[in-house]
Amino acid sequence: MATTHGGLPAPAFQRGETPALQLSGRRNLRFPPNRDVLRPRGAAPKGLPLPFARSSNRGTGWVLVLTFLSSAVANRVANRILLVPMAKHSLFLSLATSAAQLAAYALLLLSRSWQQPSGRPFLLFVADFWIPLFLTGLCEGCFYPLVFSAAAKLPGGLVQVLNQSIVPYTVLFSALLMGRSYEPLQLLGVAVVLLGVLFAVGMPLGALSLQGGVWQDVLQCTGAYSLLAMGVTLKDLVFKQSQTGEVQMPQDLIILTVCAACAAVQISVQLLAFPLAVPELEQRKRLISAGWHSLLGASAPAAPWIALTYWACNVAFSLCTLRLVRKASAATVVLANVAALPLSALVFCCPLPLLERQPFRWSFACSLILVVVGNLLYGSTSWRRR
Repeated sequence: MATTHGGLPAPAFQRGETPALQLSGRRNLRFPPNRDVLRPRGAAPKGLPLPFARSSNRGTGWVLVLTFLSSAVANRVANRILLVPMAKHSLFLSLATSAAQLAAYALLLLSRSWQQPSGRPFLLFVADFWIPLFLTGLCEGCFYPLVFSAAAKLPGGLVQVLNQSIVPYTVLFSALLMGRSYEPLQLLGVAVVLLGVLFAVGMPLGALSLQGGVWQDVLQCTGAYSLLAMGVTLKDLVFKQSQTGEVQMPQDLIILTVCAACAAVQISVQLLAFPLAVPELEQRKRLISAGWHSLLGASAPAAPWIALTYWACNVAFSLCTLRLVRKASAATVVLANVAALPLSALVFCCPLPLLERQPFRWSFACSLILVVVGNLLYGSTSWRRR
């Protein structure tokens, strides 16, 4: 799934780089010659780092951009509000979220593939790329329980900034798996984003107390985003390799197939890990029962409606993100991503149901500014190539 929590996955089928790792189920592993991560200043990049991609279509309408912004903000805010009544049931919530994603993606996939005259080509596609799809689902299956349990204990605005730790992670994984190379200005942008994240958690200023497990939750949250970044990179690898795959499908069908297959692995991983996390059968029954009752509104009557809103916005945001990257100009993608971050973070400074109002601090504003500037530097190649 393109996630609710971070960067824009850039479909590699729009770029020309050769992946550093070939992971198709019917192909052997293939490693190209080593490439320097740093390119000469004047050299044109062979592929833009996530989340900024080049696109040949410059005519994306404002409706798509506004849909992206509204779904991004609503998705993040609804998730944090839902974590209030579900704070003690993060494992159950991750299972319910995975089930909702699988149901939505499977219905959309079946509806879309029904129109294909050649039967069910998505099954052949999954058989061809089962290795990266499995690894992606594994990463995302671990991501949700970790990020839910940590985010439930942290301020909503801080979680939005920690979200941006996906940028340096994605740069690292893209360089290792995709063989991508970066200009110095782009790497400077990554460093500025990382500095903004550090300011948000108070490392330069000592703003956060080391007591009460705050740092443990911060590290768990940022560590979870490394799993999300790996999943996004592996999806990008699938998109790239699908250009030369044996199964040819429309791009929108490829996107739905990847999302549905990864969601199936994601919930399978969580179901298999559930007995390991909760060994006793009676305890598992009590946990499921308590989580189900909380989701139905036992602790907050609005919980089921918040959950439905979150799941709907989650799926809409995931699909809208991929569609925006496919159809928009790179500059539009950069602006949309940059605008979504401060909007999501600053919403938590306003009165919200079930949440305490987060006080506005200038140190937090500085961290937002640093992250936004870092994203702009990170996508600076997009503007120079317009």
